[in-house]
Amino acid sequence: PRQFKVSDWFLNRKDYKDGRFSQVFSNAVDMKLRDDLERLKKIRYNLIQLLKMLALHIRTSSLCLAGSIQFNLLLLARVV
Repeated sequence: PRQFKVSDWFLNRKDYKDGRFSQVFSNAVDMKLRDDLERLKKIRYNLIQLLKMLALHIRTSSLCLAGSIQFNLLLLARVV
């Protein structure tokens, strides 16, 4: 698509590491999905650590993390 001067926003993926837009094909979708899932796991971990650092006394069960992970997986499935 880049050789036909298609806009960047029309491509189906923006890499979060280097910020470049790209078109992901079937052989790289699994690898990109695995990277996204690992990043989401790290984000969840950092959320809990941030709450502990701020000394907020909140139970982790009240954060509904399991539901948010399932919701994020559904969003990833729709995007990819």
